[in-house]
Amino acid sequence: MGLEAVDLYRKMPHHLCNEVTYKNKQIITTMIDYLSRLYIFDEAQKLIDDYEKSNPPSSVMFMAILSGAQTLISGFLFLFNTYSPVGDHQQVENFRSNRIRELGTKVKPGISWTEFNDEILEFKANNRSHPRFEEIYGKAKRISDVLIKYGYDYDSSWITRLLREDERI
Repeated sequence: MGLEAVDLYRKMPHHLCNEVTYKNKQIITTMIDYLSRLYIFDEAQKLIDDYEKSNPPSSVMFMAILSGAQTLISGFLFLFNTYSPVGDHQQVENFRSNRIRELGTKVKPGISWTEFNDEILEFKANNRSHPRFEEIYGKAKRISDVLIKYGYDYDSSWITRLLREDERI
């Protein structure tokens, strides 16, 4: 539906596009909403800029463009997690790196905290810089080995990425 709306908007005769009387605030706001939901932020921002040349700024238009940005990251994560379980890891990596490059964002690693001996410890995903890294991961491996020895079978369906050569389930 969003693509159809953008297509219809683009098919409007050019002489009408320059007339603010034909594109009222509601129409422009709707187009901004559609464009931002399709992640076409440059065009959405251009509509706002064009509107503000002859009208006061509209908070509704800014809320419309921000609502699209809000769903951007969570939508990408959902898409990544959809491609991975079906084994399309190359598609995930291509899509992920393209989006990161386009958005200019830095990926934030997963972080967890735990308390040990009255000290709060922070761990970042795939970070081996903790001063007691060897000891911590060694203990985790020993626990895992004992679990496997007693018949525990890890559920690999939750793994949504390719395993490294040194990893096993």
